[in-house]
This record gives sequence, structure tokens and C-alpha cells, in this order.
Amino acid sequence: MDVVSQVAPAPGRGFRRRLFGLSRRQRREALQFYLLVAPWVIGFLCLTAGPMLYSLFLSFTDYDLFHAPQWIGLGNFSFLFSAPYPESLFWKSLMVTAYYTFLTVPVGLIGSLILALMLNAHIRGVPLYRTLFYLPSLTPGVANALLWVWIFNSKFGLANAALRVLDIPAQRWLTDPHLVIPSLVLMDMWGLGGNTAIIFLA
Repeated sequence: MDVVSQVAPAPGRGFRRRLFGLSRRQRREALQFYLLVAPWVIGFLCLTAGPMLYSLFLSFTDYDLFHAPQWIGLGNFSFLFSAPYPESLFWKSLMVTAYYTFLTVPVGLIGSLILALMLNAHIRGVPLYRTLFYLPSLTPGVANALLWVWIFNSKFGLANAALRVLDIPAQRWLTDPHLVIPSLVLMDMWGLGGNTAIIFLA
């Protein structure tokens, strides 16, 4: 009986075979992939990751536009957290951000889910309704902001015009501390609600 002996491949030979053993078509597809993904990667590194890391570095320095950054360690954070709560703008902004977040996320998800259920109903014109509700998410943010600033204008906005028809006093939507956050939440839902509803429908 003949014994067939098998020799194990040398370490690393299989990796080199997989790396350099690609066909010309596979190498061309790999090159196309890297060329297509390169603009996004470069943009992410230059416009997102780079500024984030530089901002993190600046948070440990004493810096203004007229002088070079000077390293002060945790001095900025010590000053930030040592400020008293009622007078500190940091704590006020943190509370406003938390209020906006806890109001936006549940209302946005529930509203988008209800919208998705309505758009999933078997009625005539559903594709048209889906397009109309999804279209605001494609509108640039600046255009959305200008539109809602006009709607919430305290003198000639559509929101106060509707209230006057109902004999309700006009409101200062964007200047009243009690109304500005709900108004911003409504603006946010109008721009992102259709996008989230489409995800629920997927």
C-alpha cells in the first residue's frame, strides 16, 4: 500500500496566494471599489474625524484666534464644572439639550410609527402620500429652517394666522422660552419624520 504524504504549506503562503492570486478582473473590481470609497473616506477624515480630534485637543488648551494654543490640561473642564448651577450657561444649555432630546426622540419615533402604519394601509394614492411625506427629508436644512421661521413668525406667520381664525391670541413661537423647544421639535419631526417612517416601512 502506497502512503501518500502531504506536506503542509509554509506559514503565510496561503495568505500570499489569496492576496496575489486574484484574477485581472478581481483586481480591477477591487481597484474600482477603493476608488469609489476613497472620496467618502477622505471627506470623513478631513471634515469629520480631523476637526473632532482637533477640537478635543483645543479643549485642553487656552486658545483664541489671535494667539497660539497653550496647554493647560484640565483647566477648562475644572472651570466649566465648578460654576454654580443657576448662573452657569453650561448647565442651562445642558438642561435645554436634555429637554430637547427627551422630547424629540419619543415623539419622533411614535409619530413616525403612526405615519408608517397609515402609509401601509391599503388605500388609493399611497405612493403619492409616501412621496409627499418623504419629500421634506430631501429638502436642504437651510430651506426647511427659513420655511419654519416664516410659519412661526409672530406677526404674519401661518401658525398665528390659524390661531386668529380660532380666536386664540397670537404666540411668540420662537422667542417664548416655553414654546421654542416644542416648536423646534416640530421642525425636526417635519424634516426627519418621513425618513424614519420609510425605515419602519422597509
